[in-house]
Amino acid sequence: MGNMQRFQQDFAPIELIKLEQNYRSHGNILDAANALIKHNQTRLGKNLWTRENQGEPLRVYEAPTDVDEAAFIVDTVQGLVDSGVNATAIALLYRSNAQSRVLEHALFNAGMPYRVYGGMRFFERTEVKHALAYLRLLANSDDDGALLRIINFPPRGIGARTLEGLQAQAQGGGVSLWQVACANAPAGKSGASVAAFVRLIETLRAATAGLPLPEVVEHVIAASGLLAHYGAERDAQERVDNLRELVAAAESFAREAQSNAPAIDETGASPDTLTAFLAHAALEAGDTQAAEGRDALQ
Repeated sequence: MGNMQRFQQDFAPIELIKLEQNYRSHGNILDAANALIKHNQTRLGKNLWTRENQGEPLRVYEAPTDVDEAAFIVDTVQGLVDSGVNATAIALLYRSNAQSRVLEHALFNAGMPYRVYGGMRFFERTEVKHALAYLRLLANSDDDGALLRIINFPPRGIGARTLEGLQAQAQGGGVSLWQVACANAPAGKSGASVAAFVRLIETLRAATAGLPLPEVVEHVIAASGLLAHYGAERDAQERVDNLRELVAAAESFAREAQSNAPAIDETGASPDTLTAFLAHAALEAGDTQAAEGRDALQ
């Protein structure tokens, strides 16, 4: 912004030409934008205008929570569809990827077809799938798919050859990869890394025993090393936000579980709560996105 503010001084003498005609928005949108931006004190100043008509009036809804916001959006979309508007003609915009989770959840619960345009659904995102794999292995030691996904993530020096050896032993003995990792870790450095992974999972399981579901998810994301690993990446904020949103998803699920099943205690810490949460995540991550060509919200 400073470059723009200093432009006239840095390059004087100049002729300042303001590009004020807008080709995208209707008049009501530009009027609102102009009314808001005029309160900024340090700006060059311009007044956006358009040859288009005024368009529909803007509507503003201030929701108390993100859940209420999502419910309002779904109700609004349903009203438009009921009035004859094709869902494909409706776009739902959000500022950051992490915000899509609660919106997708509301659309999913309402049975409303949707497609995430140019991106992945929340539970399909890599960092979320890694976190869920740790949780799946805590809930079920025999989940070979979960173990294979995280045994070397974040990287801990367990190579493809070591994994092939573990899989061969598991297939030969008719047991799970976890059983092999616990009883027959290979020798050398890779074996030490496998043993360290086993200790990590056992430590996570012990540390989270009896904790409320959101605390389980939060602890696993931090203690597994996922938060530190993704926090060090170039696009760290987006991935970290998605991991934190997974904790929020667990909080929401625990509240819903408590209201729907009074037998669950006030913390939502039923032995089956984690399993139920993982099943719900798998359901939302399944083949629920609208197919190409289908009338669906974008």
